[in-house]
Amino acid sequence: NLDYTAWGTTRYHFWGFAMFFLAKLYGVKDWGKLKLKEHADILNHFVWGNVCAVETWESATVDGGMGKETWAEAFDASRPFNTFAHLQTLFAPQVTLVMCSRALCDGYLAACAPTLVWERDNVRLFKVGDAYVFNLPHPQAMQWQGGEYAAETYVKTIREALHELGLFQALPSFVDAYNTQATQILHYLTVCAKQVANSREAIRLIAEELNRHGATMSAIYLVDILNAAGHRTQRGGKYTGTPPGIYETISKAYTYYDSNGESSAADKIAKAFTRPDGSYVYE
Repeated sequence: NLDYTAWGTTRYHFWGFAMFFLAKLYGVKDWGKLKLKEHADILNHFVWGNVCAVETWESATVDGGMGKETWAEAFDASRPFNTFAHLQTLFAPQVTLVMCSRALCDGYLAACAPTLVWERDNVRLFKVGDAYVFNLPHPQAMQWQGGEYAAETYVKTIREALHELGLFQALPSFVDAYNTQATQILHYLTVCAKQVANSREAIRLIAEELNRHGATMSAIYLVDILNAAGHRTQRGGKYTGTPPGIYETISKAYTYYDSNGESSAADKIAKAFTRPDGSYVYE
């Protein structure tokens, strides 16, 4: 669920920074939109975990009535869980942000044989197996260390690094569908989609229009357009934004046109619709 969007009132709280980072990464101008649960496609596509399974004694949320000796026993017993290996095994992430002190991060990665790739702007980048791991301060520490624009600086460093590594491409995109101009564009595409007989033709038409403007569209907005235009799935239901549903619909449209000798239409479909990370749906 998206309950976490209610947590973190500023970008210098953990969850506030998480939403601020996602907004800046994907080009959403107002990160407060994410706190309103807008852009669910972005909000649903990351995994979170604690570096320390049991919080450190210095944490403000540790129960003061526990007693330090009891806490120490629990903390020592939890050490086997304080490793990136668990997250790596379960989710195999391409990119991970570890937001804590360097000492804690070193301990968290120790069992995974990390290789330091570079260090810049108070950010360290490690290669751990197939994953790229960024170590940066906790958001609260950012505010203490870097002043008013610290959060923006860290996001900029990581965004540029992802682009350099070929893991993120800042394509022209209708990402922020809540501003007036984008809303008008989506309305126009919906009107166009109503003029064709089925969703496959609608996908082709929309892809051609996007291609004409050198733009892409997050697949979640294609769901809204198809439903608003009255198109339905083969089972007669509305389209949903839950993968792999809409991704399969796009892929089937691509395959249809490609197998029927309309490679130009297929190519436009392949380059029109994106996943939340900016990659093309049809890859």
